[in-house]
Formats: sequence, structure tokens, C-alpha cells
Amino acid sequence: MEPIHELKTGAEVDRVFAVSQNELKTTKNGKFYLQLQLSDRSGAIAAKKWDASPEFHEQLPAGSVVQVRGRVDEYKGMKQIIVNAIQLVPEGEVDPSSFLPASERDPDEMYSELVKLLAKVKHTELRRLLDVFFEDENLMSAFRRAPAAKGLHQAYLGGLLEHTLSLLKLGEKIYPHYLAVNSDLMRAGIFLHDVGKTRELEYERTFNYSNAGILVGHLAIGCEILCDKVRSLDGFPEELFRALEHMILSHHGKVEWGAVKIPCFAEAVLLHHLDNIDAKVSAFYEIMAEEGDTGDEWTDRKYMFDNTRLWKGVHRGRIDAGSSEPKSSSKRKAGKRAGTKDGELPF
Repeated sequence: MEPIHELKTGAEVDRVFAVSQNELKTTKNGKFYLQLQLSDRSGAIAAKKWDASPEFHEQLPAGSVVQVRGRVDEYKGMKQIIVNAIQLVPEGEVDPSSFLPASERDPDEMYSELVKLLAKVKHTELRRLLDVFFEDENLMSAFRRAPAAKGLHQAYLGGLLEHTLSLLKLGEKIYPHYLAVNSDLMRAGIFLHDVGKTRELEYERTFNYSNAGILVGHLAIGCEILCDKVRSLDGFPEELFRALEHMILSHHGKVEWGAVKIPCFAEAVLLHHLDNIDAKVSAFYEIMAEEGDTGDEWTDRKYMFDNTRLWKGVHRGRIDAGSSEPKSSSKRKAGKRAGTKDGELPF
């Protein structure tokens, strides 16, 4: 079965999806319809079901698995499915988590790379701290499985691991240039910066926020996890703990972007910018993959890019990259756009 992003406009659809989102809306004439997001391992697509009812809307909660018949349409340059019929698949017949999008990279392979990079940490106290984290099998299992976000970037199983690994590899490119940077502190801070997402997000049936995620968010949760681990270590230095805590709390960079504090030392500043680079570059290529190689050369306004419309020209090969190798555009694999094992880093 073809991936969602390869569905052609006008094609008939008869396949099983998970319901990621389901909103009941009304037309100008006051008639109800469903605005849906349907997903499987390959991605997600918008869908509409006209002539719905509030009762029917309640029968299709997020996370349910449905059989959908309809056709692929295009609206404002974006593909969507116009649903003719939609029916719940009985519980137990399928595993809802098997419909969640997942990283194209093998999680065991990524985890092995992450462990290898963090093994470079020689600082005695940071080494003790990292060892305590790796001994927590439940936490590390969640770290391997969690998405990096609910929807903005790397919103797929293994996304948190992929994102963290990408930052660690970006860091290895920077340390030889900025020799004064404390590379062990950077490695530990990168590993810890999003650890709270293991509990902020739910990712069994669909991607959503947990109660803790809604109430306090991943920065506070990450600090709680760090505090718990530090308490188990006798004599862990107070200043080192506070430096790591600050890196977690400040890595969004600005208060209006969700930071609790503004980064106030070099390693915290670098962490913020590396995080921003990876999130935005990854999000850009995910948007390009979703939009495909045809249609308008500009996207709609994108929230993550300050409501800017993105130009597809360079991505579509309009500007010669100076290489004899032809470039694929929207079919780049996740590993390549994230700068992981198979990919080029963005500098």
C-alpha cells in the first residue's frame, strides 16, 4: 500500500487509518461535517466527512481505527480525502499503535549511536549522572519510543531519540571550533533537554498531551526527572546540578517561545540554537514531503516559521547545488533530513 504522501489527487481510497483528530464543524448553511486527520505509519492526511451528526462525531474518538472509503481531493494546494463512508474497526482486530508514524531509522541503531556519543563524557560527576539515567529501564524505553513533539517536528515514534541524536552529532561538529565550550556539559545537557517529553506526551493510541504535559509541560517535568536522579547520587555538586537545570529551563531561548529562563552561559546558548536548527530544518523537510513535488511553489503560512510561507524552489532543484549527483526532493528519508546516520549535517 502506497505511503500517504504518494496518494494521487482523484484516486479512490479504501483502506484502514487511525483517527488522529476529529472536529465537528458546521457549514455556512448550518449543516454538520467532520474535519478529520487520518494517519498511519507513513504519515497523516486531512479528511472531510460531509453530512455528519454530533452523535456520529462521538463514535470516532481520537485513537480509534477506522475503515475509510472516499477519494483524494485537493484544497488550497493540500491533499485531503473526501470521505464517502467511514466505519469503526472492532477493538482487538488491530493494534492502534501500529498506525502511528515512526522514524524511518531503526531505534536500536539510533540508541546505540546515542550511547556511543555519550560515552565520550569523562567528567566524573556527569558520568555518574548519565549512568543512573541509563540504569532506569522504564525511562529509557520511553525515551526510545516517544515522539519529539505532538505535531510541529519529528512527531513520530522514535522522534525524541532521533532529535536528541541529531543534536549530539551537531555538537560534535561545533566543539573543535569553539574550544572553550565545555563539551561534556553540552553532551549531558543535550541528552537531558527534552527528557520531560517522555511524560509530557502520550503515544500509545495517538499523539496527545498527558495531564502532566498540559499542567506543567516538559521543561518542568524534565527538571523533576533530573532532581530525582541527582537525589540518588551522594555529593553531586550543586552548581553542576543548577547548570543542567538551567539548560533544560532555557533551551527554548525566549519566554515567548516557552522558556522559563533566558540562556545565560555559552553551553545553554548553543543548546538553544542547536535545538532550533534541528527542529526547524526537520520540520521544513517534513512539510516538503507532505506537499510533494507538484502544485504551488509556495506553501501556506506555517506557524513554526513565524507564519511565513515557505518557498519550495531550492528544494525542487531550481538552484543548482553544484554537484554532479541528482538530488531527490520530497522523497528524502527522515535520517537524511535530520542529519543522522545517512545524512549531511547542515554545515
